[in-house]
Amino acid sequence: MGSSYSGYDCGICLEKNCNIQLGCSHHFHKKCLKQYMEDGYQSNPIAFNYLNCSICRTRVSKNDFKIKKYLSLEREAIKTIDDNLHKYPDIASISRDELLNHIIIQRCYECGVCFDNGLKICTANNPNEEEKEEEKNKLCSECVAKYKHKYNLDKGKIGNICQKHDIEHAIYKCDSCCGVASFCCSGYYCCKRCHDDILGRNKDNMYKVNKYECYPCPGPEKCPFKFKHPKNENIFSAKVHFVLGCKKCK
Repeated sequence: MGSSYSGYDCGICLEKNCNIQLGCSHHFHKKCLKQYMEDGYQSNPIAFNYLNCSICRTRVSKNDFKIKKYLSLEREAIKTIDDNLHKYPDIASISRDELLNHIIIQRCYECGVCFDNGLKICTANNPNEEEKEEEKNKLCSECVAKYKHKYNLDKGKIGNICQKHDIEHAIYKCDSCCGVASFCCSGYYCCKRCHDDILGRNKDNMYKVNKYECYPCPGPEKCPFKFKHPKNENIFSAKVHFVLGCKKCK
């Protein structure tokens, strides 16, 4: 017997046969809602609007959907804001939920801890600010001090940065698979397979590549690199590029 919501369109994929209704009366497929939540949870910086209905922005209730994991991340972010609120006297009086929309909460790329990364800047009318946003720290203060030899934070590059040549002769990991990048395409590093395969299937509009199109890491035991590296992402989604070594010093 089908769900009583099967005649409604999903608020995410727009297909019928929904099987869940939120308290705001909007309908979804459970798998679509779960993926929507997971994408927001994994985002970095973290955009906490993923805890709201994608249609009306009403907060999703824990009675509607299993959001315990996602709420724990929000609590960690709010604690981070409370610890740093003295830096923002102009907005200190607004609610904690609203502060999540004003302050950048970043997940440290090294230890995974949430940290305050400054106020959000609207780049719509200030295109020059977009580059500044990209240059913000990717590490918490403790990891910056601990791993400063390993990271080139100003250029979004991490890994085995050469202390002699910096990234001038860097060898990059492919952003989309566990392989070595052959070249840089539009600011992203990719091997020939990922470039020809992923972009080849989307050559009519390469900027609409499915964000899940990549070759996931098979895990530490089967990964050819045998060490921890950033998550493999869609070519145009990668925010950090991993340096494997230096061509001059290898």
